[in-house]
Amino acid sequence: DEIGRVDARDRDEFLPRNAKRQEAEVEAVRNRLVSLNESLGATRAAAKEAHSQYEVTTRRVFRRYFAQLRESAQKLDFGVDGQLAQRDDGKFACEVRVRVGEKSAVHYDSEDLSGGQKAALSILMAMTAVSLESDSAGFFLVDEPFSASDVHKVNELGDSATLTAPF
Repeated sequence: DEIGRVDARDRDEFLPRNAKRQEAEVEAVRNRLVSLNESLGATRAAAKEAHSQYEVTTRRVFRRYFAQLRESAQKLDFGVDGQLAQRDDGKFACEVRVRVGEKSAVHYDSEDLSGGQKAALSILMAMTAVSLESDSAGFFLVDEPFSASDVHKVNELGDSATLTAPF
């Protein structure tokens, strides 16, 4: 049974070597943690910068979109106002209010707007979004877009679409 036995003197010889190896491993782990912490800091800084750029770009696009939407809406006797508010989660919410003729402004999906007015507004919003496409390749499909509109409003929308189209 002498083969499986380790003499205490032999075991004691290995202790300093094992301790040095373990200290080296602990030091390697510490160095890796420092490296990971530095990497985490850089990642957080990059995420913060990306979010800042998102905010700036969103505000710029919002201003451009609503300036064009207001201009187009006036041709249809609509007044459109929008407010951009940052939510608690860092994203944005957009509040759209519409005034038709001399009536008070209401939320864009209010029951105070007729079906035809809602349809006209939806089409106008979509045309405005497509017209902002930088490569002019945007399009949208609609199913019976004028079913709730009168002939006069259909003609106004057609005229507006012709003026808004990028061709």
